[in-house]
Amino acid sequence: MSSKSCAYCRRFSKDIKIIEVPESYADTTKQYIYVCPSCIKEHALENTPEFVPSDLRLFLDSQYKSFTFSLLTNDDGNEYLMLNNNFTTLPPKDLEFIAYELLKTSKLDGLDEYIKTSNKLALMSTSFQNDPEENGKFLLPLDEIGISRKKFNPDKV
Repeated sequence: MSSKSCAYCRRFSKDIKIIEVPESYADTTKQYIYVCPSCIKEHALENTPEFVPSDLRLFLDSQYKSFTFSLLTNDDGNEYLMLNNNFTTLPPKDLEFIAYELLKTSKLDGLDEYIKTSNKLALMSTSFQNDPEENGKFLLPLDEIGISRKKFNPDKV
């Protein structure tokens, strides 16, 4: 593994370990962090399990999730799709990795239904507040949109 920065002291180390995020760590949005041996001792993290991220997770985390597309036209006039990250065009090795992972994902059973559901939830969350009592439900202002509770049909377009 190449040199990585420790999540606690920010020093670079080749002996860095990947561990699950401890409850005491400030940023709990991550699943894993890099920690140097001295910070493991200092913060009593010896019993924290090591985390083994997949190649896909490591790739996405290293890319900062800021992809853009561009068009590449060769001398014959053929057009090709290029993928950029932070204004840098990705090399063929990364493009092949992404294409393989996307192909694998596209073959998942139930993917179409998952996409429809997640897009519907994303659209609803931009327009309505989440219900604090039930996950995945929204508080609809029925008075404001002029619908009585009896006649409201959530499946109707």
